[in-house]
Amino acid sequence: MGVSIGVGNVTILPYIENKLNNWQLCNWYTLTPGQHTITVNVNSRSQAFFFDRFEYLPSGQVDGAGILVNQLDPDLRYDSNCQKLETMSQITQKTDATVFSPFVLVSWYGTTPTEFSHQETTATYSIDGGPPVTFSAPGLRNANSSTQYNRKLFGIPV
Repeated sequence: MGVSIGVGNVTILPYIENKLNNWQLCNWYTLTPGQHTITVNVNSRSQAFFFDRFEYLPSGQVDGAGILVNQLDPDLRYDSNCQKLETMSQITQKTDATVFSPFVLVSWYGTTPTEFSHQETTATYSIDGGPPVTFSAPGLRNANSSTQYNRKLFGIPV
């Protein structure tokens, strides 16, 4: 299967097929504000290509709209129990690790790396000092499982 992606008249490097689930196809962090045309060309004779979602960060104030906040957002603050996991995430294996967010998070997505424990575990979140809410952080199915990306860990009712 061949896939190429471009913004306007600029084509980025062809997509390298990766069988991992929910993997990011591409990103642009340096676009100027304004309208852009994104083109995805898929050349396949027999294999389906599934496009799951498109995410963007607005360039200004957007009242009442949901936005994506990723690990690069400077308003997210990680305590010393957290560390970078390559260039894609933050990770902790310590009890009482804390991430501070100055805004309401509706859903939290995470990565389950194959290099760490494959066991399901539990964690908690709290809002504005309220009581902790327990949620399950899924593990991997077996020792041969690959890293699972962009898994929904919990959602906060709105």
